[in-house]
Amino acid sequence: MHKNSLDLMSSFVAGYLSDFQGETLQILDFGSQGVDADARTYRQIFSREDWHYTGLDIAEGVNVDICVSDPYVWSEIPGDSFDVVTSGQTLEHVPYFWNLAFEVGRVLRPGGLACLIAPSGGHEHRYPVDCWRFFPDGFTALAAWLGFEPLETYTDWSHYWGDSVLVMKKPVWDTNERRDFERRWKTVMTLLPHTPDITDVSFSAAAEVSILDASPTAGARVFEGNRRASIGTAFHRLQSAALTLLGPHVTRSAIDARNRVRSRKRRRTD
Repeated sequence: MHKNSLDLMSSFVAGYLSDFQGETLQILDFGSQGVDADARTYRQIFSREDWHYTGLDIAEGVNVDICVSDPYVWSEIPGDSFDVVTSGQTLEHVPYFWNLAFEVGRVLRPGGLACLIAPSGGHEHRYPVDCWRFFPDGFTALAAWLGFEPLETYTDWSHYWGDSVLVMKKPVWDTNERRDFERRWKTVMTLLPHTPDITDVSFSAAAEVSILDASPTAGARVFEGNRRASIGTAFHRLQSAALTLLGPHVTRSAIDARNRVRSRKRRRTD
């Protein structure tokens, strides 16, 4: 995970969660495995005494607390159990990300927040596949697909990957609205090419409302200010221009070479 993604998630925390540092928050990060040479992850960003971070992935590895058996149906996770769901540099590798989004909707508590970060550009990087790129309109459509409230969508054009960010809120639905979401969830899952096992996935008629249901509008203004400070640097603009001139193939080779050097350094220090 590149540093710019860490900066963007840090801005989300500063803008939307800073008023809740003394509160208990359950945080789920899907696609959490640290796979690059530096094994960068979001775990340290959410390191607070009363915050409980859980890393979820489809494979065991660094920063993985829960390994799910199906990437689209997290039967290991109860519904309405997390206040925050995050992900970075994962959605582009998910063939049917719209299905995955419905699991985000299921496991979030009413009033909870999701922050998703995915690239709008950059070279092809299959792990094991590289399927999509994202823009604000697409992220806004994804929120509407779930019936969530989009709080902020934007693309950071100052960085090579051009990361797009979506912050959305799960509404506090009444019983009929929750049943409608359950119906839509089941319909979407039946459209997958494989047949997922949904027998262990249950939906309750009501759920505890997240403490984050308190209006985040003030936080959004803080987030906007932090975002401009963290991504508007001259260094990032210079980096973006240089990498664009190099082209995707040279850039990919340079990044791979950098990761090999960092891996060797880590092995020498271990």
